[in-house]
Amino acid sequence: MLRFLNLICLLLLLNAEALFSQTPDPQKPVEPGGVGADSAMMPECSVNEVYTLMPAPVEGELILRRTGYSVSFNCTHKLANWVSYVMTAEETNSKVKRKNLFAADTMAPSCLVVPDDYKRSGYDKGHLAPSADMCWSLLSMKESFYMTNMAPQKPRFNRGMWKRLEDQVRDWAVENDSVLVVTGPVLKAGLPQLDRNSISIPEAFYKVILGQNGPGLKVMAFVMDNKRLTGELSEYAVSVDSVENLTGLDLFSDMPDDTESLIESTVNLQGWLWNGKAIRMEEDDDEE
Repeated sequence: MLRFLNLICLLLLLNAEALFSQTPDPQKPVEPGGVGADSAMMPECSVNEVYTLMPAPVEGELILRRTGYSVSFNCTHKLANWVSYVMTAEETNSKVKRKNLFAADTMAPSCLVVPDDYKRSGYDKGHLAPSADMCWSLLSMKESFYMTNMAPQKPRFNRGMWKRLEDQVRDWAVENDSVLVVTGPVLKAGLPQLDRNSISIPEAFYKVILGQNGPGLKVMAFVMDNKRLTGELSEYAVSVDSVENLTGLDLFSDMPDDTESLIESTVNLQGWLWNGKAIRMEEDDDEE
């Protein structure tokens, strides 16, 4: 549980009164929540002040808690509404090898998805919580291959721009000591489906990353179409409001409304290193 402490303590103090009613099971992973305002000042907190945060409930969702991540699973689409996890710098140095052992998730028997559902579909079984982010233990790596953590992704998307974003997030985990990640497909009515088992094929995916910025926090969000993409990662950066409008999710529901409104409406590329290089605002580069 200590691996969640530095980031989660800051999150909790935003709305301590709302969170003071329960203490989580220390074996369960942290759920998403937090702020991205660069100027947010937070007091110190102790180990005893760690609680869980999560998005607002989704109708009909099935919450699955794994060793390294949590899932809100949607049985209508047979895909996750969201997957959340915390990744630390230390975890990026882990050595457990990927084994590609995709498996059905027996914690979701009423809407079971099996690896063969994707067979000859033309789509990859695309990870939401990447296996490379879960290589810090044998169990977390194994659980990252459960089908509740997969979504149909075009191969050139999954192995292209989406992989570049996953690599960038790992760099941010190192640079920021830890980051909180919330990711998933953009789900809506009328999506096409795989031939087997009526699994929806998302047209787009989102990823939201929360990191520490001195005594405060910062946030970055992305939306990417499920197809071959080109250009720079920063071209796909959006506001958290944009993600929530597309998905219908309330990702930071435990946050005070005024803070939530402020940080979710902005896109701030500053304060993050992009492939080891800081991006400055465009006006900073203008010459008179």
